[in-house]
Amino acid sequence: MAQFAATTVANDLTSSVHDMRAGQSFQGYYAYWKNNVTYNINFSVRNIGAGAAWWCSACYNHSGNSYGAGNESYLVRYSGAGASMYTMHNYGTAAGGNISWAQASTTLLRLNKNPGWYGGWGGCVVQVNGPT
Repeated sequence: MAQFAATTVANDLTSSVHDMRAGQSFQGYYAYWKNNVTYNINFSVRNIGAGAAWWCSACYNHSGNSYGAGNESYLVRYSGAGASMYTMHNYGTAAGGNISWAQASTTLLRLNKNPGWYGGWGGCVVQVNGPT
């Protein structure tokens, strides 16, 4: 079994919003969502003068695969513009809706959860990793 070893370098920081290690920041979000409601969640990111990439992952589920949604993508941009989204995993359901990512501005990433038809509740886990 692999073991996690925390490594710190100069300027590492941990706050209630970010955990930054060697310039790599982790932002996490957990909530209890309703299937048939729209949610938009913003994540602050740094406007970098060169190329940058963020790993964005979100999963929502009410009860089983037919009531959930998820998306795992990389957002890549250069000088704060020219965003490209590379999606590795994406699933949605009629009951649970679907999830997507967008660059809301040069300093915001946005998760969009579109509604499904079912009115039940479920948990979601969202993570964003990248320069902050």
